[in-house]
Amino acid sequence: MFSMGVTCFEITTRCFPFAGLSQPEIVKKLSEAFEFDQDLQNEFGMGFEQQSTRWAKKNPLAARRPDLSLVEPGCPKPLVYLMKNCWADAPTELPSLDAFIDTLSTYEREVLAETERKQVAEKQHKGSAAMATSQEEYFADTLAKTPWPRPLPIYDTLRKGHAEARAKQLAIESAAKAAGTQPQIDLGILGVQPDAERLWNLAHLSKGSTDQMRRQLDIGAPIDWSKGFDSDSGYTSLHIACVSGNEGAARLLLSRGAQIDAETFTFHRTPLIIAAIRGRPALVRVLLAAGANPARIDDHNCDAMYYAKQRGTDANWIPPGSGSVEDYKECMALLAPVTDSTHRTLGHPPTVGKGSRR
Repeated sequence: MFSMGVTCFEITTRCFPFAGLSQPEIVKKLSEAFEFDQDLQNEFGMGFEQQSTRWAKKNPLAARRPDLSLVEPGCPKPLVYLMKNCWADAPTELPSLDAFIDTLSTYEREVLAETERKQVAEKQHKGSAAMATSQEEYFADTLAKTPWPRPLPIYDTLRKGHAEARAKQLAIESAAKAAGTQPQIDLGILGVQPDAERLWNLAHLSKGSTDQMRRQLDIGAPIDWSKGFDSDSGYTSLHIACVSGNEGAARLLLSRGAQIDAETFTFHRTPLIIAAIRGRPALVRVLLAAGANPARIDDHNCDAMYYAKQRGTDANWIPPGSGSVEDYKECMALLAPVTDSTHRTLGHPPTVGKGSRR
């Protein structure tokens, strides 16, 4: 069962256990076990239970087994517990082979179902994004593209039945014409309402969404509104722009005051870390130029450079829909001049103190 747990560890971490230790060191660590000391009982009256409890406190299981903190984000906790139980000291605590196989089979079915659900959701998202422009935004778009002074029929064609809004917009244009200035489109009059989630969804598109995003920001859509994504929570519009590689959206959001080092709620990842995880060199360049802090670390104690190097040297780490190995190497080149690299070895995240989440 111990070897089954190790195999499961290698799959869920993509790391070899006890990386960096010699064979004798590994053998010593794994072979450490409690032994009853008769002398302690004779001299101090310490029975078996007292001695074993004392030994366990001085030699915790976590210190004698592979490091479970290296397990990839999103790994189900029961699966982590299963690995831990495979390495238990007491034989009675070890899972049976049938229980081990049943657990893996259960999660295989759940993972397949979740993958199918995400694929369906992604198709629906792409379909809704293609039809994302509302009637109000279509009206605003058409007005913006029509040379001024605009013919009256355009209002009847685009906004039929909205006489009040049409009259107010015409009044704005008439006043501008009298003053010899360019008229402004009043989005409030046209019925476009601030929608934080729409701003977020527009940032999630790969490109071509900045005009609609700009309108949402103009009428007060909250720029740092966030929601969950990819087993994490607290993704702002800037975070999700780094996921999709939407450089135009990121530049717009930064120019409007988006929090450049905002952290996700679960894994405490900044937009720069997300850009490195996804292999988006253009976003890394934009964020660094705007003052993003490359020393910030996430909940796994890893900074942007760690993820860029990890994926730039091993394509197996690259998430679906992300950049190429060359993109990650470009991210490494951008981050290298501003990052302390003395601690960075594959399989060994930066140690505590090298960066800060605050």
